[in-house]
Amino acid sequence: MKQILENIIGSYKHFPYTWKHYLAFLRVEKKLLGRYKYKFHDWDKLVLFIFCPFLGERRINQLHQKLCSHHPTYTTGRNWEKHFKSPKNIDFLQAVIDWECARYTKPDKPLNARETMEKYYPEYRKHVELILEELGL
Repeated sequence: MKQILENIIGSYKHFPYTWKHYLAFLRVEKKLLGRYKYKFHDWDKLVLFIFCPFLGERRINQLHQKLCSHHPTYTTGRNWEKHFKSPKNIDFLQAVIDWECARYTKPDKPLNARETMEKYYPEYRKHVELILEELGL
């Protein structure tokens, strides 16, 4: 019961962080694309934080990474074991926008899109480079 209460409190505390990220994503998306293509970016997390907070922030984040096409990798378990997705199942444009906007609202993620790709996702470089160039990043 104690863990469930901690999960609920943690999920509710994390909601504003995700909401600020969503708003920043929209601003960066509009700037880069000139329109809104991904209007519901990360809404699955927001819904889960509100309606299933007992799952906890870790499980919600892992589920989100696994199911959402803008995450090239996902983690599982308590040790955050990293798994790579097939490039054909990844929305690299949305991923690049996500990486670019993260630095504006996430103190723990200060890198821009290019730096994020180079540090965390070099194996996807050939899929991301063209997008970065097209967006002027």
